[in-house]
Amino acid sequence: MAETARAQAAANAAAYETAMQAGQQALDARNFQAARGEFVAALRLKPELTAALDKIKEIEAREALFKGDTERDAGNVNAATLSYSHAADICPNVVAEANARLPRSRKPSRLHRS
Repeated sequence: MAETARAQAAANAAAYETAMQAGQQALDARNFQAARGEFVAALRLKPELTAALDKIKEIEAREALFKGDTERDAGNVNAATLSYSHAADICPNVVAEANARLPRSRKPSRLHRS
């Protein structure tokens, strides 16, 4: 019985690592839907680890960044600023990117993570 539990734990660990790697590859390729699926699978395998949840938050933040880019490009500076601020609130890893994307007229206010 202990042998079976060890084998299952090893299989779960391997599946977790595979899902995390696949998720990162999809994230790097900006395939957010596939990345989210892989990180959700990893989270289900090892819910006690926070890395997969952190990556899911990063995906949400990156989606907000791209939404802000679309709004900025359409001339909607206020909506873009809100999207960039939302991205920074979701994931501290994107604060610098959000600040860099702020329209020139908004740069002095700079986004920050509280």
